[in-house]
Amino acid sequence: LERARRFGLTKGELLRAKKGILSDIKTAYEEKDTTRSSKLTQELVRVVTTNESVPGIEYEREMVQKYLLEITHDEVNHFLASWMSSPSKLINIVTGEAEHPTSEELETWVDSAQFESIVPPPDDDELPPLITELPSRGSIQSIQHHEEIDVEELILANGSKIWLKDTNFESDRILFSQYQKGGLSLADDLDLIPASTAAQMMFQSGAGSHDLQQIYRLLAGTKAI
Repeated sequence: LERARRFGLTKGELLRAKKGILSDIKTAYEEKDTTRSSKLTQELVRVVTTNESVPGIEYEREMVQKYLLEITHDEVNHFLASWMSSPSKLINIVTGEAEHPTSEELETWVDSAQFESIVPPPDDDELPPLITELPSRGSIQSIQHHEEIDVEELILANGSKIWLKDTNFESDRILFSQYQKGGLSLADDLDLIPASTAAQMMFQSGAGSHDLQQIYRLLAGTKAI
């Protein structure tokens, strides 16, 4: 926060934020006829509880396309500097009962952070692609149609089975999930927590030579999750 207050955001950060907003509004617009009822209900609840306006996705998309690209780097940093100049601060800390910091220690940490030697954010260098060499292409050994549930079952050369189901639930989304025999059921009791958190650790560790922040940069404006 102190670095953002001193130096503002980079042009790359602003560009990625714009890409994300444009991607979100594009998905919302293309799924306007298949939007989940719960999402629409939550929006209507906010009309009553927070006086939120609901002009409709067509109008919101029009406003985003009209004004978003006009927002400049200088405007954002000017607002950021004024917004972060308030002396009021809220600190939220999650800790155990033993050896937790006192209120005085927290105040000392915050005060000392203002005098730390902080360097400007790094330039947004071009990142290498996620995959530099594509793996050899596999093959489909067989295809079977399960008419009773309208599903295509594909058997791949490596033994994997793929079940494909075409739906009209959401217009701009393809969902993937993968299952394999074993998993947590094979872990010893003492290894249950490490085994159950391993996938989260992998996600937080990035992919290949890219750390998590670089992954976010590469995927800016996409809907790959």
